[in-house]
Amino acid sequence: MSEREVAPGDDATADGTGVRVRAHPGLCQGWGNCHQFAPEVYPLDADGHLDLHLLDVPDEHAYSALLGASACPERAITLIMPNGAPRPPRLRPPVAP
Repeated sequence: MSEREVAPGDDATADGTGVRVRAHPGLCQGWGNCHQFAPEVYPLDADGHLDLHLLDVPDEHAYSALLGASACPERAITLIMPNGAPRPPRLRPPVAP
């Protein structure tokens, strides 16, 4: 498990910010679309496949996580919202102050 990953059962999104990403490596075919839209969220291994299983993503990268997950043609990425929220906390790109 890399230092970016979290152990199952960790409740790092309990404060209501960010999202949790669950990758399904057995479904990943190495298209790399997730990484193209969100390289800071979706690391790839040497073969171009997802290099994570479970990851907490801070609020400032939640929109990128959504874009990357949506771009996966194999649907190998699931977003888990904090506190049972039905959608990510940011539905629009972040706006610079």
